[in-house]
Amino acid sequence: MWTSSGSRPGWSVFCPPRRETGRSRAGAEGVQESVLIQLVSLAGAGLILAAYAAHQAGRMGRDSLLYHAFNAVGGLVLCAVAIAASQVGFIVLEGAWTAISLVAIVRCLGRHSSGV
Repeated sequence: MWTSSGSRPGWSVFCPPRRETGRSRAGAEGVQESVLIQLVSLAGAGLILAAYAAHQAGRMGRDSLLYHAFNAVGGLVLCAVAIAASQVGFIVLEGAWTAISLVAIVRCLGRHSSGV
């Protein structure tokens, strides 16, 4: 792993140090926040995986509004977690996933309203 030439041990170009918020998140509060973030990210991943599994099993088509809604909500949740963690690659991935899913939702709604 490439490390910086700075004096901060453990800092690297791949994992910059977390920004200080002016107060320490030590102890139980920090653990609770970490657990909450993990649960939220698992819920987001679960939505995306549920849509994918249902599609692969033939229970949900790619034109299903529910399929795209699961993907959009799951992607949005994971994008928010990535933003909180300052993970640029995942922000791009999940942001694009969400945007693509939202476009698909608009298309589905357009087809339903036109009677097609």
